[in-house]
Amino acid sequence: MVTSNSAASSYLFSNYNTGYTPTVYFDGGHGVYVGGSSNQTNYTSRIVQASTRTVAPLKLAVKLNFISTTQLSVEYYVKTTNQAPVTPAQVAGPVLARTDAPLQYVANLVDADGDLVFCRWILDKEDTTAWFGPYHSGDTSMISQTWQSTGAFEVAVQTKDYWEVQTVASTPLITTVYKCGDADGSGSISISDAVKLIAHIFGGGTAPSPPEAGDANCSGGMSISDAVYLIAHIFGGGPAPCSGC
Repeated sequence: MVTSNSAASSYLFSNYNTGYTPTVYFDGGHGVYVGGSSNQTNYTSRIVQASTRTVAPLKLAVKLNFISTTQLSVEYYVKTTNQAPVTPAQVAGPVLARTDAPLQYVANLVDADGDLVFCRWILDKEDTTAWFGPYHSGDTSMISQTWQSTGAFEVAVQTKDYWEVQTVASTPLITTVYKCGDADGSGSISISDAVKLIAHIFGGGTAPSPPEAGDANCSGGMSISDAVYLIAHIFGGGPAPCSGC
Protein backbone atom coordinates (compact mmCIF):
# COMPACT_ATOMS: atom_id res chain seq x y z
CA MET A 1 0.00 0.00 0.00
CA VAL A 2 1.11 3.52 -0.67
CA THR A 3 0.72 4.94 2.83
CA SER A 4 1.22 8.52 1.69
CA ASN A 5 -2.10 8.28 -0.15
CA SER A 6 -4.20 8.51 3.00
CA ALA A 7 -7.58 8.45 1.29
CA ALA A 8 -6.84 5.18 -0.51
CA SER A 9 -5.27 3.65 2.58
CA SER A 10 -8.23 4.50 4.75
CA TYR A 11 -10.68 3.09 2.20
CA LEU A 12 -8.86 -0.24 1.90
CA PHE A 13 -8.45 -0.57 5.67
CA SER A 14 -12.05 0.36 6.51
CA ASN A 15 -13.83 -1.53 3.70
CA TYR A 16 -11.59 -4.50 2.99
CA ASN A 17 -9.79 -4.88 6.32
CA THR A 18 -6.50 -4.62 4.46
CA GLY A 19 -3.97 -3.28 6.90
CA TYR A 20 -0.80 -4.61 5.37
CA THR A 21 0.28 -6.80 2.45
CA PRO A 22 -2.79 -8.76 1.27
CA THR A 23 -3.02 -12.54 0.93
CA VAL A 24 -0.77 -13.81 -1.89
CA TYR A 25 -1.70 -16.63 -4.25
CA PHE A 26 1.12 -18.56 -5.91
CA ASP A 27 0.64 -20.55 -9.11
CA GLY A 28 -3.11 -20.07 -9.33
CA GLY A 29 -3.74 -20.90 -5.69
CA HIS A 30 -1.63 -24.04 -5.36
CA GLY A 31 0.31 -22.07 -2.78
CA VAL A 32 -1.26 -19.40 -0.56
CA TYR A 33 0.26 -17.05 2.00
CA VAL A 34 -2.33 -15.33 4.18
CA GLY A 35 -1.64 -11.77 5.23
CA GLY A 36 1.76 -10.23 4.78
CA SER A 37 5.26 -10.45 6.13
CA SER A 38 8.56 -8.64 5.94
CA ASN A 39 10.30 -12.01 5.85
CA GLN A 40 11.28 -12.45 2.21
CA THR A 41 11.68 -16.23 2.46
CA ASN A 42 7.93 -16.57 3.05
CA TYR A 43 7.54 -15.53 -0.58
CA THR A 44 10.67 -16.89 -2.24
CA SER A 45 10.13 -20.39 -0.84
CA ARG A 46 6.64 -20.51 -2.33
CA ILE A 47 7.87 -19.18 -5.66
CA VAL A 48 10.49 -21.95 -5.76
CA GLN A 49 7.81 -24.56 -4.97
CA ALA A 50 5.63 -23.21 -7.77
CA SER A 51 8.51 -23.37 -10.27
CA THR A 52 9.11 -27.07 -9.57
CA ARG A 53 5.49 -28.15 -9.99
CA THR A 54 4.77 -30.12 -13.18
CA VAL A 55 2.53 -28.08 -15.46
CA ALA A 56 1.07 -29.27 -18.75
CA PRO A 57 2.24 -27.33 -21.83
CA LEU A 58 -0.24 -24.70 -22.90
CA LYS A 59 -1.11 -24.11 -26.54
CA LEU A 60 -2.77 -20.90 -27.58
CA ALA A 61 -3.95 -19.87 -31.04
CA VAL A 62 -5.58 -16.53 -31.77
CA LYS A 63 -7.25 -15.42 -34.99
CA LEU A 64 -8.26 -11.80 -35.61
CA ASN A 65 -10.70 -10.70 -38.29
CA PHE A 66 -11.52 -7.08 -39.09
CA ILE A 67 -15.28 -6.91 -39.67
CA SER A 68 -15.25 -3.16 -40.27
CA THR A 69 -13.20 -0.14 -39.29
CA THR A 70 -14.83 -0.20 -35.85
CA GLN A 71 -15.37 -3.93 -35.28
CA LEU A 72 -12.92 -6.74 -34.69
CA SER A 73 -13.74 -10.39 -34.06
CA VAL A 74 -11.38 -12.55 -32.05
CA GLU A 75 -11.25 -16.36 -32.09
CA TYR A 76 -9.02 -18.17 -29.66
CA TYR A 77 -8.25 -21.79 -28.90
CA VAL A 78 -6.52 -22.99 -25.74
CA LYS A 79 -5.28 -26.54 -25.19
CA THR A 80 -2.95 -28.33 -22.81
CA THR A 81 -2.33 -31.38 -24.99
CA ASN A 82 -2.44 -32.02 -28.71
CA GLN A 83 -2.30 -34.98 -31.07
CA ALA A 84 -1.33 -34.82 -34.70
CA PRO A 85 -4.06 -35.19 -37.33
CA VAL A 86 -4.76 -38.66 -38.65
CA THR A 87 -2.59 -39.51 -41.67
CA PRO A 88 -5.01 -39.22 -44.60
CA ALA A 89 -6.16 -42.33 -46.40
CA GLN A 90 -5.42 -42.67 -50.09
CA VAL A 91 -7.37 -40.05 -52.01
CA ALA A 92 -10.31 -41.00 -54.21
CA GLY A 93 -10.04 -40.25 -57.90
CA PRO A 94 -9.63 -41.72 -61.40
CA VAL A 95 -6.86 -44.24 -62.07
CA LEU A 96 -7.20 -43.89 -65.85
CA ALA A 97 -7.91 -40.68 -67.73
CA ARG A 98 -7.39 -38.83 -71.01
CA THR A 99 -5.17 -35.81 -71.42
CA ASP A 100 -6.93 -32.45 -71.13
CA ALA A 101 -9.85 -33.99 -69.22
CA PRO A 102 -10.76 -32.21 -65.96
CA LEU A 103 -10.43 -34.71 -63.11
CA GLN A 104 -11.54 -34.50 -59.48
CA TYR A 105 -9.69 -35.90 -56.47
CA VAL A 106 -11.26 -36.10 -53.00
CA ALA A 107 -9.61 -36.52 -49.58
CA ASN A 108 -11.14 -37.11 -46.15
CA LEU A 109 -9.58 -35.00 -43.38
CA VAL A 110 -9.64 -36.17 -39.75
CA ASP A 111 -7.97 -34.74 -36.63
CA ALA A 112 -7.43 -36.98 -33.62
CA ASP A 113 -8.57 -34.20 -31.26
CA GLY A 114 -11.38 -32.91 -33.44
CA ASP A 115 -9.47 -29.69 -34.15
CA LEU A 116 -9.75 -27.64 -37.29
CA VAL A 117 -7.52 -29.07 -40.01
CA PHE A 118 -5.79 -27.81 -43.16
CA CYS A 119 -4.56 -29.74 -46.18
CA ARG A 120 -2.33 -29.35 -49.18
CA TRP A 121 -2.30 -31.46 -52.30
CA ILE A 122 0.82 -33.08 -53.71
CA LEU A 123 0.52 -33.49 -57.48
CA ASP A 124 3.10 -35.54 -59.35
CA LYS A 125 5.40 -35.85 -56.28
CA GLU A 126 6.94 -32.36 -56.33
CA ASP A 127 4.15 -29.96 -57.27
CA THR A 128 2.59 -28.94 -53.94
CA THR A 129 -0.40 -26.62 -53.59
CA ALA A 130 -0.89 -23.99 -50.92
CA TRP A 131 -2.60 -24.98 -47.66
CA PHE A 132 -6.39 -25.07 -47.96
CA GLY A 133 -8.76 -24.67 -45.01
CA PRO A 134 -9.56 -24.64 -42.26
CA TYR A 135 -11.88 -27.64 -42.44
CA HIS A 136 -13.76 -29.30 -39.60
CA SER A 137 -12.54 -32.75 -38.68
CA GLY A 138 -14.38 -35.25 -40.87
CA ASP A 139 -14.80 -32.86 -43.80
CA THR A 140 -13.60 -33.62 -47.31
CA SER A 141 -11.40 -31.55 -49.59
CA MET A 142 -11.62 -31.71 -53.36
CA ILE A 143 -9.27 -30.51 -56.07
CA SER A 144 -9.67 -30.39 -59.84
CA GLN A 145 -6.67 -31.30 -61.97
CA THR A 146 -6.07 -31.58 -65.70
CA TRP A 147 -3.04 -33.49 -66.96
CA GLN A 148 -1.62 -32.12 -70.21
CA SER A 149 0.81 -34.93 -70.98
CA THR A 150 0.73 -38.72 -70.91
CA GLY A 151 2.24 -40.87 -68.18
CA ALA A 152 1.64 -42.11 -64.63
CA PHE A 153 1.01 -39.30 -62.15
CA GLU A 154 0.87 -39.52 -58.36
CA VAL A 155 -1.70 -37.62 -56.29
CA ALA A 156 -1.48 -37.42 -52.50
CA VAL A 157 -2.60 -35.13 -49.69
CA GLN A 158 -0.97 -33.93 -46.46
CA THR A 159 -2.71 -32.38 -43.44
CA LYS A 160 -1.87 -30.21 -40.46
CA ASP A 161 -3.92 -29.08 -37.49
CA TYR A 162 -4.58 -25.63 -36.06
CA TRP A 163 -1.32 -25.91 -34.13
CA GLU A 164 0.82 -26.47 -37.24
CA VAL A 165 1.45 -30.15 -36.45
CA GLN A 166 1.76 -31.93 -39.82
CA THR A 167 1.20 -35.50 -40.94
CA VAL A 168 3.13 -37.42 -43.54
CA ALA A 169 1.54 -37.51 -46.97
CA SER A 170 -1.06 -40.13 -47.82
CA THR A 171 -0.25 -43.16 -49.94
CA PRO A 172 -0.30 -41.75 -53.47
CA LEU A 173 -3.03 -42.58 -55.95
CA ILE A 174 -1.57 -43.24 -59.40
CA THR A 175 -3.48 -41.94 -62.41
CA THR A 176 -2.42 -43.26 -65.81
CA VAL A 177 -3.04 -40.59 -68.43
CA TYR A 178 -3.27 -41.40 -72.15
CA LYS A 179 -3.86 -39.35 -75.27
CA CYS A 180 -6.96 -40.39 -77.15
CA GLY A 181 -6.04 -41.89 -80.53
CA ASP A 182 -2.36 -42.21 -79.60
CA ALA A 183 -2.34 -45.95 -80.23
CA ASP A 184 1.45 -46.27 -80.36
CA GLY A 185 2.04 -44.27 -77.17
CA SER A 186 4.29 -41.69 -78.83
CA GLY A 187 2.49 -38.77 -77.22
CA SER A 188 1.17 -37.37 -80.52
CA ILE A 189 -1.26 -38.33 -83.29
CA SER A 190 0.18 -39.54 -86.59
CA ILE A 191 -0.34 -42.13 -89.32
CA SER A 192 1.69 -44.60 -87.24
CA ASP A 193 -1.25 -44.76 -84.81
CA ALA A 194 -3.56 -45.94 -87.61
CA VAL A 195 -0.91 -48.45 -88.70
CA LYS A 196 -0.64 -49.70 -85.11
CA LEU A 197 -4.39 -50.26 -84.94
CA ILE A 198 -4.51 -52.08 -88.30
CA ALA A 199 -1.60 -54.31 -87.29
CA HIS A 200 -3.32 -55.15 -83.99
CA ILE A 201 -6.77 -55.79 -85.49
CA PHE A 202 -5.74 -57.78 -88.58
CA GLY A 203 -2.20 -58.95 -87.86
CA GLY A 204 -2.28 -59.88 -84.19
CA GLY A 205 0.08 -57.06 -83.24
CA THR A 206 0.32 -55.75 -79.71
CA ALA A 207 -2.64 -53.75 -78.46
CA PRO A 208 -2.38 -50.08 -77.55
CA SER A 209 -1.56 -49.46 -73.90
CA PRO A 210 -3.91 -48.64 -72.37
CA PRO A 211 -6.49 -50.10 -74.80
CA GLU A 212 -8.63 -46.95 -74.38
CA ALA A 213 -5.98 -44.99 -76.30
CA GLY A 214 -6.96 -46.87 -79.47
CA ASP A 215 -10.65 -45.98 -79.21
CA ALA A 216 -10.36 -42.84 -81.34
CA ASN A 217 -14.07 -42.52 -82.15
CA CYS A 218 -15.36 -43.20 -78.61
CA SER A 219 -17.32 -46.27 -79.61
CA GLY A 220 -16.32 -48.14 -76.48
CA GLY A 221 -13.94 -50.55 -78.23
CA MET A 222 -11.29 -50.83 -80.92
CA SER A 223 -12.13 -51.64 -84.54
CA ILE A 224 -11.08 -50.73 -88.04
CA SER A 225 -13.38 -47.71 -87.80
CA ASP A 226 -10.91 -46.17 -85.34
CA ALA A 227 -8.12 -46.44 -87.92
CA VAL A 228 -10.42 -44.91 -90.56
CA TYR A 229 -11.30 -42.14 -88.10
CA LEU A 230 -7.62 -41.33 -87.54
CA ILE A 231 -6.83 -41.30 -91.27
CA ALA A 232 -9.76 -38.96 -91.90
CA HIS A 233 -8.48 -36.65 -89.16
CA ILE A 234 -4.87 -36.66 -90.34
CA PHE A 235 -5.41 -36.38 -94.09
CA GLY A 236 -8.97 -35.15 -94.48
CA GLY A 237 -9.37 -32.60 -91.71
CA GLY A 238 -11.84 -34.75 -89.82
CA PRO A 239 -12.62 -34.27 -86.14
CA ALA A 240 -9.88 -34.91 -83.60
CA PRO A 241 -9.84 -38.18 -81.68
CA CYS A 242 -12.38 -38.29 -78.84
CA SER A 243 -13.73 -34.85 -79.76
CA GLY A 244 -17.25 -36.24 -79.38
CA CYS A 245 -16.67 -38.07 -76.11
